[in-house]
Amino acid sequence: MKLIFAFLVLLVSFTSWSQTPLSWQKVELEDKILIKVKTGLGNVLERSQFLVEVEAKVNDPGMPNFDDIVKKGAKVSDVKFDDSKGDYIAFSKVGLEIPVVEDFHKDNQQKLKEMYRYGEAFDLFKNLEDVNINVYLSDLLKPGEVEIAKNVVNNLKFPLGEIKPKISFTTIKLEEKKLPPMSAEEAKKKAAEEKAAAEELTLKDILDFISRFGNALGLIFATIILGVSAWLLMKKYFQLKKDMVDAAKKEDMPAEEVVPEVPVEEVPAAEVIPQFVLSSQENFERLRSYLATQPKDAMLMIKNWINSSNDNNQLALRAIAQQLTDEELISLFSGLNDHEREVWSSNLDNYLDDENLALANQHISEEVVRAMIDPDKVKDIELIDLVIGLPLDIACRYVVEKVESGKVYMNLITPQQITKIMNRLPEHQANTVLANSLDFNFVGVEDGFQGFKKDLKDFIAAQKQRPFNSKIMQMVGDFNPLKESLLYTFLAKSGLQEEMLKSAKANIPFDCIVRLPKEIIKDLMQAYPMVKRVQFLSVCDEDMKQDFLKAFADVGSTARQMLDMEFDTLNSDKATVSRLKLQKDLIVKEFVMYTRQYIGAHKDIEQDVEFAVNDWIQTLDPKKPELKIVA
Repeated sequence: MKLIFAFLVLLVSFTSWSQTPLSWQKVELEDKILIKVKTGLGNVLERSQFLVEVEAKVNDPGMPNFDDIVKKGAKVSDVKFDDSKGDYIAFSKVGLEIPVVEDFHKDNQQKLKEMYRYGEAFDLFKNLEDVNINVYLSDLLKPGEVEIAKNVVNNLKFPLGEIKPKISFTTIKLEEKKLPPMSAEEAKKKAAEEKAAAEELTLKDILDFISRFGNALGLIFATIILGVSAWLLMKKYFQLKKDMVDAAKKEDMPAEEVVPEVPVEEVPAAEVIPQFVLSSQENFERLRSYLATQPKDAMLMIKNWINSSNDNNQLALRAIAQQLTDEELISLFSGLNDHEREVWSSNLDNYLDDENLALANQHISEEVVRAMIDPDKVKDIELIDLVIGLPLDIACRYVVEKVESGKVYMNLITPQQITKIMNRLPEHQANTVLANSLDFNFVGVEDGFQGFKKDLKDFIAAQKQRPFNSKIMQMVGDFNPLKESLLYTFLAKSGLQEEMLKSAKANIPFDCIVRLPKEIIKDLMQAYPMVKRVQFLSVCDEDMKQDFLKAFADVGSTARQMLDMEFDTLNSDKATVSRLKLQKDLIVKEFVMYTRQYIGAHKDIEQDVEFAVNDWIQTLDPKKPELKIVA
């Protein structure tokens, strides 16, 4: 009996576990009914003309209740005497009770009933209460179409057993009313109206367009307003400053205290600059040539113009600022102090037209000629340009080598130019040139300086026909520092003093480094890495090594003690010492390149470097011709 009961329990349990939950069965049933109704209506109506809702209602059977089954044994005392069949033995008299045989299996029967009721809870159709199908039809359907749709749905067969679904039909708005098709003429007319409406520009369209670019337009207008305001303020500022200067002029008082400059030479009233037929640009090119060949004199002339109240000088300053390139202006401004820059900038309030620009360039040309040569002596434009563009070192060689033509040249140039040549020449050559120049009279000139001009042109051309000289200048930067003094000696003998000076300033020679001030050498050596510093000093000759040590590490100082320790360590390694001797050229060149970079990065020591270079160049052997360099 127990085995049968256990088998039935397992059977009911497996059945219940294999069943789908009632709620999911409900969903599946609704989906199947929905698909079937939509499929039927889809055969007669469009998908947009109807909607379907399906709702299935089920009863909840609840869970089985096993707790109410109280396990109790049957007792003889529980059986009434009249109900007994007489097949028991009354042991109650002796305090013992025995169970009644008929009640043995009642508990098991009750459990089977609960298990069966639990299994029935998974049967959808035994718990299905009702099914509602709601069909929503479009209000635009014709009555005949509605009737056909109802017949289709009502004639559908649903597998619901004894349950009859409740079907309801409702008309709602599901789509827009379709207009009758237009004729070709109406369609064309409507397209034309829409095109005209799109092309018509309304106030709303304008406002919409402006609103899209509101921020950008606002920034543009704000920039324009600020620019105009700044321009007006600057204009008023310059005008106010000009009025103040004019007022100061009228009161014969200086408008501003300035740094004393070399006064402008007064030109006698009888001295008139000869007027040549030159274009405006040709007149201005004379200033460019003057700036290239005599930069200091040209700078002095411009400084005097800045501190002058002469209208022509102020006009010339505007013309210079208007015609020079940015690089040329930067170079020119670097030679002015802050006050001079401010005064010059304050006068740049107007842009010169062609007429005023030509007048300004004419004045510039006359001032350059007056500064370079005696204007009463020369009328030849080409000769004037030759004299103005002659570099100082070539002029020195010319007056020494060309005795007769040199006398003419010395009497054509101004006293300032004569002073520069005399300062550059050795004393005995300066005396000779000066004596020859005194023995000259312009009365003897009968060809209008044509012979002198040809001789000067030939001399200048001969100087330019030395291509190897320019190659030597290019070699200096990369040449072996231990041998570069040979190049400079050759340049000195060739008379290229100006080029030699420029090259030495740009690439300081190795022999010149030790001539720098001690403070510069000390900073340079301290900045140089210790290992490379020891290697460099170890390959220098003893005299140069001691010169460097005196400059930055005196005997007894901490720096000297550290260096001595490094030298001892280095000298103990014979292999390293031998290797450094073989690499002497490379070690010295690396130090020289570092020194040049250091000087280029410290603009404040440029003047000290120039003095050292001038001092070193004087030690060279300039035998042909004997020229000297002065600071």
